Amino acid sequence: MKKKLIVAVLGGIVIASVFVGCSNFFEHDVKITNNSTRDVQFTIKNYGDTVYALESGDAMTLELYNDPCLSFVGHPRVGYASHTSVNIFDLSSYKCIVYNHLPYDVVITEKNYRLGDESDDDGIVIGVNAELEKVLYTESPSFTVKECGGAERECSYTLKKYSTTTDGKIDTVYEVHIMI
Repeated sequence: MKKKLIVAVLGGIVIASVFVGCSNFFEHDVKITNNSTRDVQFTIKNYGDTVYALESGDAMTLELYNDPCLSFVGHPRVGYASHTSVNIFDLSSYKCIVYNHLPYDVVITEKNYRLGDESDDDGIVIGVNAELEKVLYTESPSFTVKECGGAERECSYTLKKYSTTTDGKIDTVYEVHIMI
């Protein structure tokens, strides 16, 4: 009798866990909410080429599997978190100061296009011995720096990260020094 009870209880647990976990195997209503301050357009991996659009503060519900993979159009400064629902949010921003110590103009690009308020697909030009301040939307930037026109040679850079305090608020600042 004890063995039958244990088998019944274990069987019930197994069956219940299968039904609870089934939402991962079947499409169901997934709510996508745009809590960012930007209007966004995105596609969903494995769901064709359909481009969906959500204005800031809007939401939509689609038949999807759990953890859909969104790909944003145009590199907006947003990210998302998902499981049974999707929350789109603004990325954290940081101050980035770029110093060009070279005797020629350079183009700097962040590997995930997270430098500046607009997408920097073509990079940002920095003049000879110039300083440029931009907003950075990643905590772990990686840059490509090239000479403008002409030789298109790769340039090196150093990255310095530090914190400052203004009116009791702690800000993270990144400095990029471009040199030979």
